[in-house]
Amino acid sequence: MTAQADTIQSRKPFLADQIYSAFLGCAIGESMGLEADMDMLHSAYSNGCWGESTSLILATADSIAEVGRIDYSNIMEKFLQYLQEMKYTSSGTLCNTSIISRCSILRYQNGESPLFCGAYGENTNGNAALVRILPASIYAYVQEMPFQDRITEINNFAFLTHGHEISQLGCNILTDYICFLLNGLSKTDAIQKLQELPYDHYFTDESLTKYKHILTGEI
Repeated sequence: MTAQADTIQSRKPFLADQIYSAFLGCAIGESMGLEADMDMLHSAYSNGCWGESTSLILATADSIAEVGRIDYSNIMEKFLQYLQEMKYTSSGTLCNTSIISRCSILRYQNGESPLFCGAYGENTNGNAALVRILPASIYAYVQEMPFQDRITEINNFAFLTHGHEISQLGCNILTDYICFLLNGLSKTDAIQKLQELPYDHYFTDESLTKYKHILTGEI
């Protein structure tokens, strides 16, 4: 049994609560944020509903629970159910759906392979892939994925909607941070551990520079 497996085993009594709290925190946090944003825009959606991020988190979690692994086609089917049937929404309506995500899901509907659906231009970078990464991060942690395998899995998962390296790197940094927290590290120690990971073996200096405050300890 690996040290990671020992850690997971010892923390099992707490993992379920941590995961539940993380999902609940995403839903509450997004609802509160949308309330403020929508109030400023005088939108009819300022009623405490959550938006796309939480809906796609739930869709991803549903897929992993159903299939038992990360299946990109199945996840995109769930995303399509969200977009067309309003499944996984809190109010039966789409709220705050990003253009990039919508276009990526529609590419899948039109027959594109899941790993070619995401936008990959630098000007298409955004946080939509980042804010739905939680279920994939938890899956990577529980499966004890080695760093290199985790990079590949998270890059692919991000590429469902966002394929540029800057977005992918952000998703990997957050995934590793989540894994460190699940291992019981403090937030400060988790940030420090991020600075020891060899991201420079997998990502360009141009992309790494975008996250220099995190990766160099300037945060």
